[in-house]
Amino acid sequence: MTETEQDKSIEQYPIRGKNYSILFMVGEVLEVTSTNTTHVTGSGGSGKVRTNFWGEVKGDIQGINISSHTTTTTKVWLRHDNGEEFELKIPGELPLRQGHKTCFVAVSNEGGQWKAVSCVNYTTRTNTPIYNGYATARSFGALHNTWDSALGCMFPIAGLVLGAYYFWWKGILWGPVAMFGIGFILGKVIERKNGQIAREFRDLANMGVEHAFS
Repeated sequence: MTETEQDKSIEQYPIRGKNYSILFMVGEVLEVTSTNTTHVTGSGGSGKVRTNFWGEVKGDIQGINISSHTTTTTKVWLRHDNGEEFELKIPGELPLRQGHKTCFVAVSNEGGQWKAVSCVNYTTRTNTPIYNGYATARSFGALHNTWDSALGCMFPIAGLVLGAYYFWWKGILWGPVAMFGIGFILGKVIERKNGQIAREFRDLANMGVEHAFS
């Protein structure tokens, strides 16, 4: 793929019954700015205080826990060879600066929704992944969940029936064991399916990066 190509796409790629395409957004970097946002959360501080008959104040108050984390968002302005300018907002930091020739590889679904998954820098001949396979699949709602199929519904229902049976007629121990066992199997089945879907999105992104460098 030459550095002058832009907004090209390669043929559709089926994943879980839906077609996805790869888009290439090529341009010269005009401006790069990064913004850090700090998110603060707190918990605790609840409890109960009371005064007894003798006027003594007693009670317990939970300690207050404060935690924070910082996220970085990078805003990139690009200019096509035809003079058109556009802006992209990407999570995390990107090794870009003004004047770099860059190609953003994006995955697009049939509805036109797209997500940039990798940044190819032609100037430095490097590639920076933006989203992994799981994050990309999750953004398109492509991952399986417990209730998305008839098979997925049968497992927890069977677990409840068997659990109730063993609880009432066979003893307390077998009920929780049966429900745990079926839930464990269901979780492994879903985990394996989601892993395969994530690998397919990862392979699709890698295909786009290879095409961008070709």
